[in-house]
Amino acid sequence: MELGIIGCIRFVAGLGISGSSVLGPMYIAEIAPASWRGRLVGFFQFNIVFGILLAYLSNYLIGMQHLGSAEWRWELGVSAIPAVFFLVMLFFIPRSPRWLIKKQRLDEA
Repeated sequence: MELGIIGCIRFVAGLGISGSSVLGPMYIAEIAPASWRGRLVGFFQFNIVFGILLAYLSNYLIGMQHLGSAEWRWELGVSAIPAVFFLVMLFFIPRSPRWLIKKQRLDEA
């Protein structure tokens, strides 16, 4: 039963990471001025790699605690902290001009 839950959680987490890895650069390319696009997309990609490094580091540190069968719960729990922060911050990013035009909000676009 636990392996099924772990598999579902990993699948959903993978969808979230994959979605942000694709949609993030698309959003940056649409919002950013042409002179800043490459720099900002490169910085975004660096942050993805840095996040993966932090995930490995946190999982290593949790593994060093010898928590036994509860170890995977700690690993998922620690990864939920930045995920919740990212979700909350998504509500504060500006709307893209394409989305605003699609919603007939031309003045804002």
